[in-house]
Amino acid sequence: MSTIYVPLPAAGYELCHPVPPATFEDVHLLANGSEPAESWNSLVLKFVRQDEVKELLSSDAPWLTSDVMVFKRNVIESIGNFLKDCGDIIPIKCEDDIIFAYKANIVLDALDEEASHLNRFKNGRVMMVKNYVFRREIIASADVFRITSLRVSPTFLSQRFVDFWKRSNLRGLDFKKIWSSDER
Repeated sequence: MSTIYVPLPAAGYELCHPVPPATFEDVHLLANGSEPAESWNSLVLKFVRQDEVKELLSSDAPWLTSDVMVFKRNVIESIGNFLKDCGDIIPIKCEDDIIFAYKANIVLDALDEEASHLNRFKNGRVMMVKNYVFRREIIASADVFRITSLRVSPTFLSQRFVDFWKRSNLRGLDFKKIWSSDER
């Protein structure tokens, strides 16, 4: 059985934002392009540690976007070998610290577009997926991946990744189950 999740920011935990002139669109372009790790050198992030009314908790994965996960050094030390098998770990300057952007480098043609519920642009390209259905045989051994069907693909995570995260007692991410092979 395969179960697939997308990461979400845990409520009440710190975030990361790009420092201007960089924008979230720049982050999406870096994450979904084929640029080498050196092209990320110009990206600088800042922590968002307070919302309008309260201080946010320290996170092991300050939220940036669903296509680029961001990790603090302790995550790389505890699950870095697992992460390296599926993506690139890229040091990024964040205020007076270095944090790590994580770009999944496994990109699969795994979305069963016929069985999924989609919205499309007029040109036929997938705009949004309302209900994901994956090709089981393609994702069977993938723990972290993106899909070819979307210009900006979220990072998809296996049950194995979610279990590994939780066993490591890491904080700051929640996981939304979006598909299971036994539901198809």
